[in-house]
Amino acid sequence: MTQLKKFSITCAILTGASLCAQETPARNQDYAIFRVLPEHVVVANTYEVPLIEVGSSVELIEREDLVFGQSTFALDAIRDLPGVYVRNNGGPGSSFGITVRGLNSNRPLVLLDGIEVSDPTSGFIINPGLLFTDSVERIEFLKGPQSSLYGADALGGVINIQSRQVADGESAGSLSAAYGTYNTRQGSLTWQTRQGPVDVSMSLARQEQDGYSVQDGNNEDDGYENTGVRAKIGYRATQTLALYATAYYIDAESEFDNTSTDPVGLAVSEQLFAKIGGILQATEDWQSRLGLAYTNVKSESITASVFETEGDRYKLDWKNTIALSETWKIAAGAEHEIEDNRTNAGDRDNTSVYIDNSLEIIPNVFWTLGGRLDDSSAYGSNETWRTTISYVIDSINSRIHGSFGTSFQAPTFFQTLNPTFGTPDLAPEKGKGWDVGVESKFFDEKLVLDVTAFGNEVDDKIDFDFGTFTFMNSEYYESKGIETSLNWQILEGLSIQTNYTYTQAEYDDGTEAERVPEDIANLSILWTTCDDRLDLKASIIYVGEQKTFRSSTEKQDDYSILNLAGQYAINDRLTIWTSVNNVLNAEYQEIEGFNSPDFNILAGIRIQF
Repeated sequence: MTQLKKFSITCAILTGASLCAQETPARNQDYAIFRVLPEHVVVANTYEVPLIEVGSSVELIEREDLVFGQSTFALDAIRDLPGVYVRNNGGPGSSFGITVRGLNSNRPLVLLDGIEVSDPTSGFIINPGLLFTDSVERIEFLKGPQSSLYGADALGGVINIQSRQVADGESAGSLSAAYGTYNTRQGSLTWQTRQGPVDVSMSLARQEQDGYSVQDGNNEDDGYENTGVRAKIGYRATQTLALYATAYYIDAESEFDNTSTDPVGLAVSEQLFAKIGGILQATEDWQSRLGLAYTNVKSESITASVFETEGDRYKLDWKNTIALSETWKIAAGAEHEIEDNRTNAGDRDNTSVYIDNSLEIIPNVFWTLGGRLDDSSAYGSNETWRTTISYVIDSINSRIHGSFGTSFQAPTFFQTLNPTFGTPDLAPEKGKGWDVGVESKFFDEKLVLDVTAFGNEVDDKIDFDFGTFTFMNSEYYESKGIETSLNWQILEGLSIQTNYTYTQAEYDDGTEAERVPEDIANLSILWTTCDDRLDLKASIIYVGEQKTFRSSTEKQDDYSILNLAGQYAINDRLTIWTSVNNVLNAEYQEIEGFNSPDFNILAGIRIQF
């Protein structure tokens, strides 16, 4: 029986079982099993905008999604999003890649409480497998080219991660501990308070596991350790001025197999992301934000020899939001960034200015138009722009949304300065992309359906030349496809969330792109019962066939993974929970030659205070 047939049968069984469940009482609004999408989103315009006004495609992961799925790391939750394929060559801290709408090497920009979290030396975004979710309130994933707002490295979109907060006069904390397969031990402590002018939030989390053998041909376990510390403090100095400071520190180690016959390998990473700033409500219609961020990333790859990298980033940003009228807002600002590569001598700086207009041009038609200029000491000047539209049709409870924009991705220090593989005059990749879709709501908005078509084109794609063993700008690359998603509240305590993405991606010579599955599908069934004390979730991820390398003549097999999660509230303060992953013990590889976890279970307790 093929994996696709197994996937279809499993979906049918789970759906049928869930539909047989009795109707249960409604859950409190904070942890609603099904919800209409939140009213506002930040990442699309850099300030809060009603979701119905956003023309770009935005996927949202709320706190309740993380809790219901028992997602330890942000990586676990991102896998479920339409149009997104995440691949790891081993455990949670191993090297990873992300394909968004067929862009197989164009990583999205990642922001953590407004800080760009990436390695200044390698250019790689922070591995979401290193980010604990205990302190996360929301993840916003803005898809499509977004350089007009966010500059270099936003060709594949933007992931905006926001920390948990509490209302004024409240305090809240949690303590959790868990144990599971691979001798996994993890624990976390979080605390948030807001008293008068002071707002404090902090968290500490750690996981250790013996792991499993990462690469084919080896039998030893490859362990993993990760400690994450986050702290944030805010102070309202006056009625119009607020100050803040935030920092996130990660210390991680992951063992890996150097080759199929050499099991000795250790990757060590120490990362610090910090920012200070202020928010001034200059007038009723003008808010100004000034921030200074600092990043330091140290990495070591230890095999028979030691390869070390270290880089710093300093970034000053000034952002303004101005309401010119009830129907016209402007986001405008300037940034200056300095990146220091300590591994290979050299640094670079970039200065940018941008403006973005948001207008309701006629009732229920929302339009944005913006542009940006980036001037880099390393790769010259780049101009980008973006326009979006959202048309709300009240008579049929539907919305038409679409966007078009240009973007670019800068070459990394490693690609330009590495003495062995680097090419000093490497140019940035330049891309453009579009999407258009229809969102419709049925049955008193209990069923929400969205269908979106998309396309991307990339010029001067950065590739590795295996003839010269250096990086080079090569040819044209394109991807196109369609995303569908459906959220359906079947009963008051029972809902289904599902999505399917079809993608085609190829180079200008017609060669099919590597690491781009043609088909990706996700299905989640969520059920709350027992007087709202018991939450259950079953989810299936299906990934179709794909090429491992551009030169591959055969494709990796498709696969489907069944995961289960549940929690039971013994009382208002004590909850027991579990997650059971790869329930059917499927043998699969996200990257050919690298193993993925087999059947595994994690169980724990959570105490709220």
